[in-house]
Amino acid sequence: VIDAVNGHFGQLDVLVNNAGICIGASFEDTTDAIWERTFAVNVTSILRLSRAALELLKKSSSASIINLGSIMSDMAGPGLCAYGSSKHAVAGLSKAMAVDLGKYRITVNYLQPGSIITGLSKPFLDDPSFREFWEKKAPMGRLGEAQDVARAALSGYVYAPVGLATHYHTIAVHPYWAPSLNYLGTIGAHRFYRFKGPAGTPGAFRTAYVGGEPLPAPHPRSTLAQDKAD
Repeated sequence: VIDAVNGHFGQLDVLVNNAGICIGASFEDTTDAIWERTFAVNVTSILRLSRAALELLKKSSSASIINLGSIMSDMAGPGLCAYGSSKHAVAGLSKAMAVDLGKYRITVNYLQPGSIITGLSKPFLDDPSFREFWEKKAPMGRLGEAQDVARAALSGYVYAPVGLATHYHTIAVHPYWAPSLNYLGTIGAHRFYRFKGPAGTPGAFRTAYVGGEPLPAPHPRSTLAQDKAD
C-alpha cells in the first residue's frame, strides 16, 4: 500500500487507520482465534501500516495519523470482550505513538465514534432492540453514518486545529482549566482546547514533545483543612 502511494503521489500527509472487525462473543465464549483475529485487524494493522508509512510521513510538513477507536475505547459492553479490549488498545497505542512521533512533527489522534451504520455494524443494527438502544443514547437521536466520521477526521477538527491542541479532556469530566482556554471542538468523547493569545498559535509550538500536563485543581478539602489550621 505504501509503495503504491509513494509511486503515485510521491508523498503522504494523512494516514487514516480505519480497518476494523467485530466478532460478538462474551468473555467465556472468546476463543484464542477470535481474540487473535480481532487484535490483528483492529490493533496490529495500525502498528504495521503506520510503521511502514513513517518515512513518507516524516517528509511531510503537516503529517497526521488518525486511528479509529470507538466509544468502547473508554467503556465495555456485553458480548464484546475482544472488540472492546482491542479498542482500549487502540487508545493506548495512539497515545504512545503521539509521544514518540512528536519529534518528527507527526500528530497522532484517535476518534471514538459511537454507533455508526457500516457494513460491520449492520448485522447488529438489524436487531430492532439493539438499534433502539443506541439511537436513544445518541444526542441527535439518530445513528451516525460513515460520512460523519470522515468529516470529523479530515475537515480540520483533527487534522488541523486539534493537531495543535494544548489540552483535552473526555466529555465525562469538567476540568477547572477549561473555561480559561480557547475551545477547538469535540471529537468522539474528547473536547480539545488551546492556549489563548500568542501561546496558542502554531508559531509557539516546538518541533518535539517536551512533556508537561495541566496540574489538577486544588482539592477543596485540603484547602478547607489549611484554612482551619491558619
